[in-house]
Amino acid sequence: VLVGILVLRVGGIGQLRGGASALDGGIGQLLDGSTQLSDGAYTLYESMQKLSTGAFALSDGAAVLRNGVLTLKNGSLELQTGLDALTGGASELNDGMQKLNREGIAKISEAADTVLPGITDRLKALHTAAASYRSYSGISDSMDGSVRFIYVFDGTK
Repeated sequence: VLVGILVLRVGGIGQLRGGASALDGGIGQLLDGSTQLSDGAYTLYESMQKLSTGAFALSDGAAVLRNGVLTLKNGSLELQTGLDALTGGASELNDGMQKLNREGIAKISEAADTVLPGITDRLKALHTAAASYRSYSGISDSMDGSVRFIYVFDGTK
């Protein structure tokens, strides 16, 4: 019986040794896995910090963008107001230019077309008469004289 127990004990010690060896290998794998898990957790931590920093930067950028959009909106409204004023001013200027043409330039042009030819004809006739007229009261042929005429008109005829 003692031989059987001894054989059993020798076989159990071998199994114990094999189990201990397997346990040692499993502990090594567990250690490697724990190291990988720790490294992964650290990488995740660093990435979360970068993500947080990026999220804050994104939030700040979104606020700046929003302010820029509001500024653009307000500027667009001001531009539209200015364009409306410009359109009104251009229309008013056009009306004024048409009135100037009707009441000013057209009348001056009409007066020049109707009055000036008559005045011009009279001035030419006066100039011709004055060139040959040497004295108002009379002078002898041996004397030399000249006469100046002043022509005054009221501008209506």
